[in-house]
Amino acid sequence: MKSNKYINLVIIAIIIVGAWARITAYGSLFLSVGMSDTQTYIDSSTAANSLETAFTGRRLLTTNLLYKLIGSEDACKTFASSNPSMGEEGYRTIQPCFNNIALLQNILSIFGWSLLAWATARRIKSIPLKIGITPIILAFGFTPQVAEWDSILSSESLSVSLFPIVFVLMMEIVFRVADREDNSAATLSVLTASWVVVFFFWLFVRDTHIYAVMTTLALILPFLLVKRIRQTKALAALVIILIGLFILGNQTAAASTRWQNSLNHALDAYIFPHPSRTDFFLEHGMPSDIGSKAYQKWFNAEGVKTYGLFLISHPGFLVTSTLEKAAYLKSDFIQPHFKSPGNSYRDTLLIFGEVAHPETNAIYLIDLILFLSMLGAAIKHRDPETIAWTWLAAWIFIYGSLSLFITLFGDIDGTRRHIYPSVDLFRLFPWIFLASQMDKILKSERA
Repeated sequence: MKSNKYINLVIIAIIIVGAWARITAYGSLFLSVGMSDTQTYIDSSTAANSLETAFTGRRLLTTNLLYKLIGSEDACKTFASSNPSMGEEGYRTIQPCFNNIALLQNILSIFGWSLLAWATARRIKSIPLKIGITPIILAFGFTPQVAEWDSILSSESLSVSLFPIVFVLMMEIVFRVADREDNSAATLSVLTASWVVVFFFWLFVRDTHIYAVMTTLALILPFLLVKRIRQTKALAALVIILIGLFILGNQTAAASTRWQNSLNHALDAYIFPHPSRTDFFLEHGMPSDIGSKAYQKWFNAEGVKTYGLFLISHPGFLVTSTLEKAAYLKSDFIQPHFKSPGNSYRDTLLIFGEVAHPETNAIYLIDLILFLSMLGAAIKHRDPETIAWTWLAAWIFIYGSLSLFITLFGDIDGTRRHIYPSVDLFRLFPWIFLASQMDKILKSERA
């Protein structure tokens, strides 16, 4: 018991040192820079003067609320910004209008990755693995590949930094449900309520997060066949809430216009330049004159469904298009929006970041093999701990695959930036779940 206390103190010390390094290595937490979409966040937030417009605006609810922190829109008409596609890349500055946003993005990121490091280490039994996994997760979240995005006024920072908080709360819920002896109804209810709140705000950062709702429901429903789990009131309530969130997310997305540009870009790039692909859409009711009112009516009512049907029915297109985008999938994802100070700290951090973020397409195959091995072990052994880890692995792998697919084919504008949060899930996956598998192996050897 005493040794566990000392190990926990060591882990806390590692996290404190890591957080301190993160706070000091990148300059002031108030530094920020805009990008091509920043003005749309401001405009959408300003126009969100009712609950309906907050959900159905040009941007989603969470960013609409976040950009209320700027105060007066008139005072923020001019701000430091960049447009890498046009060769315009400047420096971060302290901008009073955006101080609160930049600070919040940084705080959430530091807290989220520190929390994930602690929660993962807490679930590992082997002392060397506990101590080893902590700095690895901190390096994942605190190196430039992630940390520098926290200064950019866009949705990527919130998408990535809220995720570890969502995942940690989910981890605690899953392990408590799996372990009968650690299933206090009160604790489970508090954890579930906390997860719902954080998940809600994460959900309404990007439209692709709706697929996390689908994934969660799909993975929960089969376990409701188990009487003990079915009788857990918090989970029953959670299923109802998730169904409600799925309906809300879909209806508000459909009622907005934010999907229209993405679909237009996809059709212009993938469909219209190719007669055979265009014929598919004509056969499914698309008017031939894309400038007509009839086309616009079809586009609004049937465009998304027809494009989805095209993707499902053309696997060859999916394979060839994915291979053409292979370079995106192994990108370094270093932010391109501001010039970073040329100092040895950053160069060193980039090296650690390259280790923590493997820049290879082999990572997708490694994740698949690891997941399948975990699934096989869960089916064979059926012990609560293995099932819990496998459920969490399935959640990340399935949601990551869905979100990557949607962002890869949903819009060609800013593909690299849009797929970044999804690709990072695949790069985080092996660190967490290899540690859990190695821990299981060491545990069986000790037994």
